[in-house]
Order: sequence, then structure tokens, then C-alpha cells
Amino acid sequence: MKVVGLITEYNPFHTGHLFHIKEAKQLSHADFVLVIMSGDFVQRGAPALLDKYMRTEMALLCGADAVIELPVRFSCASAEYFACGAVFLLHQLGIVDFLCFGSECGNLDFLQPIAQSLLKESSDFQKKISLFIKQGNSYPTARSKAFCEIFSKQFSTEILSSLLSKPNNILALEYLKALHQIQSPILPLTIKRQQAGYHDLKLSKNFASATALRHHILCHNLTIIKPYIPEAAFSILEREFLRSFPIQTDDFSLPLYYKIRSHLEMGRSLTIYQDITSDLEARIFKKLHQFTSFTSFALLLKTKQYTLTRIYRCLLHILLDIKAPSPSALLTCMPSYARLLGFRKSSAALLTAIKTHSSIPLITKTADAKQILLPTAKQPSFQSVNPFTLFQQDLFAADLYQKTQELKFHTTLTNEFSHPLVLIP
Repeated sequence: MKVVGLITEYNPFHTGHLFHIKEAKQLSHADFVLVIMSGDFVQRGAPALLDKYMRTEMALLCGADAVIELPVRFSCASAEYFACGAVFLLHQLGIVDFLCFGSECGNLDFLQPIAQSLLKESSDFQKKISLFIKQGNSYPTARSKAFCEIFSKQFSTEILSSLLSKPNNILALEYLKALHQIQSPILPLTIKRQQAGYHDLKLSKNFASATALRHHILCHNLTIIKPYIPEAAFSILEREFLRSFPIQTDDFSLPLYYKIRSHLEMGRSLTIYQDITSDLEARIFKKLHQFTSFTSFALLLKTKQYTLTRIYRCLLHILLDIKAPSPSALLTCMPSYARLLGFRKSSAALLTAIKTHSSIPLITKTADAKQILLPTAKQPSFQSVNPFTLFQQDLFAADLYQKTQELKFHTTLTNEFSHPLVLIP
């Protein structure tokens, strides 16, 4: 049995994702496609447009065999931490042979040596980034300059700048670094990103970016995006539109303001949260009186040092109570369970294999998680943090997202403890 793993968000699922699934299966000759998918909050520091169960259903109807949730601590983290958590999760399952990801470069022979060099020179790379930031550069610019300086003897500045300006290339390098770091036997495969760029708002001939699709969905232009969404996935969009989605960042404005305001009132520091520095904390408190919404506040906080995406992620960490692990505990905060969201009934053999070979428990029923993950239960050797504490973060994030759906659309939805697995024949 061969298994290919995909790390995804599907926000929303589109024809490019369908192409990815088909190509991954063809390149790897795999029998099963196993998807690691972000839950209700995604890597750019925002809520997903559609909830995780809708996106799971889309994926399964379009060729995935099983969908496992990436814990929220990783799903809304930096590219490095996001990739590390997802790759580690795939590795611990013990049955994944390949990891297939998209990249603008599309050339593994080019990406692999750079990823290995970045690992070897990680300390020097970070020092150079810090130096360029102190010189007044933004983080992306500082990272690009440091990158070019380290690899200038091997590649031209033009090639290196182009490589690092593309988001999928950056993630590809992080996936490769993570595989090397944990010495995983999983073999990487990459597919060249087709036509539409990550941030492209144009609708091209065959493919459109998720950014463009979200834009049109928020403008209520479902008809115009129909050619770019597989039929099975589009039927879910039609079914759920204005019933349970779209969810937007500003739907969480009030709880975010309350959380920050309560910290200020009680004299509690925000630096306990992941990625929040003392400088950023001071800026957040200073600007809080100008708060009108989540998105406008993020724009107020943006500086050369703090990119908008990082600001969004930091604010989300505050909202979702995602604490910063100590540097010594960083590696021990890796995923310590696999939460199954759904699977194809015809792929039951895949689940049997996971249960047999996985180094971490497979959670198929939320109500059983406490008994399975409590410290008294068998705990993975790498894990020093209580796995159930990490799982509770996922439950909190899901509950906040669901309650926001219910209040926005005046509906009642099934909670995490009652929601069944998404099953497709």
C-alpha cells in the first residue's frame, strides 16, 4: 500500500486543488491520498471562509481518501512552524510514503540543496535577517537580502529574489527543511503551480487563486466562480451560502477587542502569546483606543518590522489563547495526536494502517479524546506538554468559530462533541 500526503487549507477547494490531488496520485503511484488540512483558522492569520467540515466534504468528494486536522497551534503559525507541524504529523502516522506539494519553481533539484543549506546555516541566516531588520528593512526584504547573501556564490541574485518572493516556494523550502530535520523517510514531490499566482485576483482560463475566489464569494458572485470550482464542491457552496458561510476576519472584532482590553485593564502581558514581542505589545496597547475592527486595527499596527500577515497571526494568537512555547519546549510541542475529520468508506484500509503503525493516537470521536490523551494514557516519547491541553485549544477555536457562524447567520449547528465524521461512500 502506497500513501501520498498533502498539506492543505482548501479555502475554498478549487480546480487547482483537484489538479494537485490527481497529479500527486499519478506522480507517486499511490493507492491513497491522505490530506492534512487546517481547521477553522488558517496560516495567513484569518478564519477560514468555510468551516472545516464543509472543506473536508469537498476534499473527499474530489478525490481525497482521508482528512486529518492540523492543530490550530500550527495552522495559524509562521511558514516554518506550520510546515514543521504538518510534516511531523504526517511522519508520526507511520504510513505515508510521499509528500506532494505545489511550488512556483516546480524543480525539486533546485529546492532541495537550498533547503539543506538553510538548515546547516540556520543560525547565520537568522543573524543576517536581524541585522538587515535593524538597518530599517521590512522582514520580507531582510529575509530576501540574507538569503541572497548566503547563496550568492551558487545562484544569481535575480533567481534567489524570485524564489523567495513566491509564497509556495517558501513553504516548499520549509517542508523540505522539516523532512531533513526529523530525518523522515517520506519522499518529497513537487508540482509546478499552474497559471494563477497565490495573490492573483484575476480569473484565468483554467485556474483561479483561492484569494480571487474568496474575493468574489464575499462579493456574492458565486456564478462567476463556478468554472473554477469542481461541481461536487460548488454544490456545497450553493447549499451553505449565507447559511453557515462566508465567515470573515471582522466577524471576530468584538471578542478580540475584549481580550486585549481585559489584559490592559488587569495589567497582564500579551507577550505570553506566540510571536508577541514586548515592542509589539506596547504598540497594541498604545493603539487600542483607535480600535474599530480586527482588520483596521491590524493595518494600524503594521510597520516595516511587522508585516500585515504577521500582525494578523499575532492577533489571532491572542484571540485563540495560543501561548508561546519556551524555546526549549518548541520541539516537544509538535502534534501528539491525529484528529480525523472524515474519510471515504472505500478507504477503510487506510485507517486500519494508521491505527496499526501510527506513533500517535488517532482521534475519531471528540468525546473519547480526554481518556485517550490524558497524561495517564500512553504519551508519545517526544511529548513533554500534555496532549489534551493542546487538543483543548482546537476545541476552543472550533467552538468560537461555530458560535460566530450561528450568531451571524441565525442558525443552529452541531457542536464538536456531536458532529459526526464526514463519510463519503
